[in-house]
Amino acid sequence: MRNQLSRKYSKLDIKQIREYLNKNNISIDQEKEFKLILLADLIEDYKDCVFDIKQNGLIINTNNHKTVCLNPSIKLKLQCIKLIIKLLEELGIKSEKIINDDTDDFINSLLSE
Repeated sequence: MRNQLSRKYSKLDIKQIREYLNKNNISIDQEKEFKLILLADLIEDYKDCVFDIKQNGLIINTNNHKTVCLNPSIKLKLQCIKLIIKLLEELGIKSEKIINDDTDDFINSLLSE
């Protein structure tokens, strides 16, 4: 299962995020360190949702193929995006910065498969 395999990459994401924050003169105190770990975990959750949607599609069958519904990973993915942006802002990266500079490319590189 991808979820179990992907968790090993959280440390890499933490390192990448820490390096990016340092590059932008944002210091990491103990409170931000915890948020950094949460952010890396959310990024992995986001990747898992993307993977599930790619594997199973937007519409899935339930109840022994008697019922169809939206893949629940869609809603989870949207929640992850909101929380990721919130944590980035709490870490000192404002949403305007995410849109207007290389932060957008950096975040996309973390979120990509």
